[in-house]
Amino acid sequence: MNQALGSLNFWRLGMLGLYVGAVLLMMFRMRLPAARESFLAMLQGAAQLAVMGSVLLFVFEVDHLALSVALLLVMVLVAARTAARRIDRRAATFRFTLGCIGLATLAILLPMTLARVFELRPNFLIPISGMLIGNAMNATALALERLRSDLKLQRDRVEAWLSLGADPDTAMGSSARSTLEAALIPSLNTLKTTGVVHIPGMMTGMLLGGQSPLKAAEMQLTILALIFIAALFSALLVTRLARRLFFTELEALDLPD
Repeated sequence: MNQALGSLNFWRLGMLGLYVGAVLLMMFRMRLPAARESFLAMLQGAAQLAVMGSVLLFVFEVDHLALSVALLLVMVLVAARTAARRIDRRAATFRFTLGCIGLATLAILLPMTLARVFELRPNFLIPISGMLIGNAMNATALALERLRSDLKLQRDRVEAWLSLGADPDTAMGSSARSTLEAALIPSLNTLKTTGVVHIPGMMTGMLLGGQSPLKAAEMQLTILALIFIAALFSALLVTRLARRLFFTELEALDLPD
């Protein structure tokens, strides 16, 4: 622990704190509505990163697979709760997002680990899994929100299809397709602009750590491709399983407020 604390650049952290403080002060003086939320978000982010750093330090030192898996389960649970709260606070919504995020992540981690693309060391497995879980969470939340909004706008059309005897999947047709496309936009934009507009986080970290640019590019391409697949799997699960969340057992439309 002392060695880890000694590796921190307190000058950099101090200058960052002063700069962020000056920006927040400017926001408060301008009476911007987002000033208070920005201040609280900065504090929350700093606290969460400090806690995560301490937990990872312990997990890396213990270096046991069961502990790594337990941490990943906690991350999936938190991601599912975060995605569900964008819709409502029903237990069914949480179970739905948990299934979508968990299955999408597992569908990538399991074959990649068995094929030895991913190492089981915690300092490799946890960061990679965190990226997949985070992007699966974003895609799930985006797909759910978009699908619910689209179904509300097209309620008459959907209910007309249902009254004609169509099943929920058929009635949702165009809404499901537009939802899938919308959920993939962030991942597609990242793929299109990587290496041109910005250098992604993992590649930046490897370059700062002294790795070869080609090695860093190879690793980053692997992660970006898997992130896209995680987003695709999550959005597909949302559109394929949405009838369980937005329709009753009698196949009537039932949208949460």
